[in-house]
Amino acid sequence: MAVVDPSVVAADAGLVYLPGDRPGITRRRHGRGVVYAGPRGGRIDASTRGWIESLAIPPAWGDVWISPDRDAHLLAHGVDAAGPRVPLVGRTR
Repeated sequence: MAVVDPSVVAADAGLVYLPGDRPGITRRRHGRGVVYAGPRGGRIDASTRGWIESLAIPPAWGDVWISPDRDAHLLAHGVDAAGPRVPLVGRTR
């Protein structure tokens, strides 16, 4: 079986390969809502927040990581109630 480079596969799909262990946007509960922090811990802008909300990340997910790149093959991942990490993958254009 041939070894496949994930960055090549993502590029062929019009996406960017971005490993989920890189710094990303985080989400945490705050009162009745959530707050997002950028990869360096700063605030995110309204456009980025709108994009994140359009992803419809389940509110029940904990330990949420969101890609800072909208064209990434992996847009977000989090832990659901059952325990495993669940990915939200990118869409081709």
